[in-house]
Amino acid sequence: DIVRGKDLYLGGNTKEKKTKTKKIEDNLKEIFKNIYDDLTKSSRTKVDKAKARYDGDGDNYYKLREDWWYANRATIWEAITCGAGVSQYFRPTCSDSGDRQGPSVARNQCRCGDGKSKAGKTSDNVNIVPTYFDYVPQYLRWFEEWAEDFCRKKKKKLENAKNKCRGQNDSGEPRYCSRNGCDCTKTVRAKGKLRYGNRCTDCLFACNPYVEWIEKQKEQFDKQKNKYDEEMQKYTNEASLSRMRQKRAAGGTTATNYDGYEKKFYEKLKGNYSEVNKFLEKLS
Repeated sequence: DIVRGKDLYLGGNTKEKKTKTKKIEDNLKEIFKNIYDDLTKSSRTKVDKAKARYDGDGDNYYKLREDWWYANRATIWEAITCGAGVSQYFRPTCSDSGDRQGPSVARNQCRCGDGKSKAGKTSDNVNIVPTYFDYVPQYLRWFEEWAEDFCRKKKKKLENAKNKCRGQNDSGEPRYCSRNGCDCTKTVRAKGKLRYGNRCTDCLFACNPYVEWIEKQKEQFDKQKNKYDEEMQKYTNEASLSRMRQKRAAGGTTATNYDGYEKKFYEKLKGNYSEVNKFLEKLS
């Protein structure tokens, strides 16, 4: 995302982080300027093609960045999987060894064995990155990661609350506790008598943090849902898409892809997952 000029995070709000982000962007501009200069110093035919291809690209060189990424993504995939041999994330997810269980999408795709062809060569499909996840809009990748993290934590927290509020007490008797720590089997609400005990305080300490956590998760979900709806509406409107491309060509900071990757993605997304609920069902 950073290399292609599509990072939505932009380094945070602090002055230090903004300064660091600007430095990275300035360095990338200089790097791709040098690449462009090299392209326009070769043969006349190549110079004309380069100028025709990147005319109006602006000093951010977004179109050149896209082409560079497309040409080098297989090598980068090899570097982050094979090169990062001690990585606790990338290597296990695509391990070639039989003793590890990586996700099927990348299983046996590291191509790191001795004597094997390297990424970028044509034999044995080693030049094919096993996923196009890098072309999925960043906010959707964040949404998917958030959903996976939410479901995993929710299951654990909810099971803990159920175990603390239901089941059996130490004596083997049924336990029925309220989230405020009351023993529901002995509480008489009509008379305003609340009975504590039966280890129901454990229910209180399990439920209250869960309720607070789920409320914060709802806030995060609403933000991402609204972002999803906004983006779907944006890409439904072709006029809006055209304006964003014009702004990008003039050196703006929008994240529209010149080659139409995002347009194709959104057309498919709109056709199959026009509503956020359908998208979440797909994730599950």
